[in-house]
Amino acid sequence: ETYQTSEEIEKEFDIKANAEQKLKEKCDQFISKSVSYMEADRDTFTALMDTFKLPKDTDEEKRYRSQMIKERTIAAMESPLNLAKDSLEFYDNINFAIEFGNKNLTSDAIVAAILLHSAIESAIVNALVNFKSLGNKEGYENIPNKCKEIIESSLLRKTKIVKSFGI
Repeated sequence: ETYQTSEEIEKEFDIKANAEQKLKEKCDQFISKSVSYMEADRDTFTALMDTFKLPKDTDEEKRYRSQMIKERTIAAMESPLNLAKDSLEFYDNINFAIEFGNKNLTSDAIVAAILLHSAIESAIVNALVNFKSLGNKEGYENIPNKCKEIIESSLLRKTKIVKSFGI
């Protein structure tokens, strides 16, 4: 039987404490970034709705209104798409918590993975609704494929976490 020295135990503890601190910082950054995306989503959607109130009496007004609707629809699509894409990284935090966290709380990690996947799906639905309302999709034809890739990646990561607990 081999035993660790007190220095080895202390070093291991310091490494784990440092990793936990980095995880907490990453979680705080993720929360802050997510709130920013949600605020941007609200603001871009409000701006888009306001655009529909623009006058459309003359040809010039119609052209301007159409251009603004397109620009604001794209902006309204990008916030949830970026949220979904960036949210994929949070699975790393869940995996860290499973590996190093309290083993009595693993059900919380499973639920976190399920909820994260649902949030990603919700953001993708939002992005696709805006995509489908784009009249001219030029330059944005790949959005449905990006959305599909994000959903598939999220589902794979969620499923791996859930299955690792025999569920």
